[in-house]
Amino acid sequence: MPYRSAFAVILWGIASQSSASDQAHCDYGERHASMPAEFDQYAFMIGDFRIEARRGQGEGWSPKGPREPLWRGKYIMNGMAIMDEWFGVDPAIDPQAGRGVNIRFWDAPEEKWKIAWQHTTDPEVRTLESSVDEDGLLRLYRIHDEKFAASAEGQKIYFEIYDKDHWARITEKRDENGDYKPQLKLEAFRIACGE
Repeated sequence: MPYRSAFAVILWGIASQSSASDQAHCDYGERHASMPAEFDQYAFMIGDFRIEARRGQGEGWSPKGPREPLWRGKYIMNGMAIMDEWFGVDPAIDPQAGRGVNIRFWDAPEEKWKIAWQHTTDPEVRTLESSVDEDGLLRLYRIHDEKFAASAEGQKIYFEIYDKDHWARITEKRDENGDYKPQLKLEAFRIACGE
């Protein structure tokens, strides 16, 4: 079964088993003991997080947007993969808001993450890869197809981890001079379990 087809089947199966409750559920699973140390590269995203979205503005960032997205990460498949769910608006505010899901597997032989992404507005599974680069940043690379990869041409997508309760996914894009400029910052703040 091709790589993308296998991801599609896995995403469908996991999504169909998701809890009906979109509230903070406090059960994030546990990392499998056999996973290598590199598996912890995405451990920062385990839990429920309130998101402040900001657009690039000159050299910095705009004030946070009016929406209240939610990002939820947990261990799945007996702790051998990570699933993170994205809700465009916290479902407690808008139960019909768009949502998506990533499944992250650590590929030890290739020393990188293999990631599948699907959103409710897009019937196609998108594939990405992720690794820690020479600059020490955990980066994302779009590899799905030429069109998807081309949409990331001249972009850097990476994570900054500030502490165990605060991190950000940042996208920068090259300007006409070849300099990277801020494009999008999704800043995550942990929601205490049960809130």
